[in-house]
This record gives sequence, C-alpha cells and structure tokens, in this order.
Amino acid sequence: MGKKNQTFDQAELELLKEGLKRSYKECFEMATRLYKYNRP
Repeated sequence: MGKKNQTFDQAELELLKEGLKRSYKECFEMATRLYKYNRP
C-alpha cells in the first residue's frame, strides 16, 4: 500500500512539473509578444 502511494505521488509530481514548465513557457511567449507589440 505504502509503495503504491509513493509511485502515485511521484507521477503526480512529474505532472505538476510538466504543467509548471508549460505555463512558464506560455507566460514568457506572451510577454515577448506583448513586448514586441508595445515597442515604438
């Protein structure tokens, strides 16, 4: 039982890390896009 929960936690952590990386990338891309538009 404990072993099963441990692997589940690990998988959940991996998913969270993936989601964070993706959201950071999206934020960065949006910021650069806005920056390009707002440049004189």
